[in-house]
Amino acid sequence: MIIIYSIILISFVSFIIITVYYNKFVKNKNKTIEAWSGIEIQLKRRYDLIPNLLTTIKAVALHEEAIFESITENRKQSIEAQGVEMQAQAESKLSSSMHQAIGLASKYPELQANKNFLDFQNTLEDVEKQIQFARRYYNAIVRDSNNSIESFPGIIFAKFFNFKPFQFFEIENFSEENENTKIKFNN
Repeated sequence: MIIIYSIILISFVSFIIITVYYNKFVKNKNKTIEAWSGIEIQLKRRYDLIPNLLTTIKAVALHEEAIFESITENRKQSIEAQGVEMQAQAESKLSSSMHQAIGLASKYPELQANKNFLDFQNTLEDVEKQIQFARRYYNAIVRDSNNSIESFPGIIFAKFFNFKPFQFFEIENFSEENENTKIKFNN
């Protein structure tokens, strides 16, 4: 009888432990999906700003067709990107081309005085901050999730239930590009 009770107790405890880990992995997966949607929302805001940027700059900087084409193509690639890694690569390219466009203000003083351009620049700066915030939040969630999946004893249950680590969302030279392309206007 003691053996039967022992087996029942061990089975019950094992069931509780497995359930706790499974629920933890599901919770982390859902938090990661939610965090990614926050990034997608901010990226969409930026995508929606790009046509206005191009219209404003084209009105002044007619000879910068290569930059306009680069932004248009990189925007298209970013919108169509699937998966964290492809999205990060596409966003790095888009950020670079966007910062080149913003940098045109030093070459074309008319842009510095253009209210639409200044409004766009302020809005873009806000969106970039929101993207950075969403990216940091997502990466923190991914870190926590990956820690639970890759540490013991979670790794055993993760493999059993086929939970895999998530990828971090990293945009190459994001903060360096941001710092290098800030434009100071004299009022």
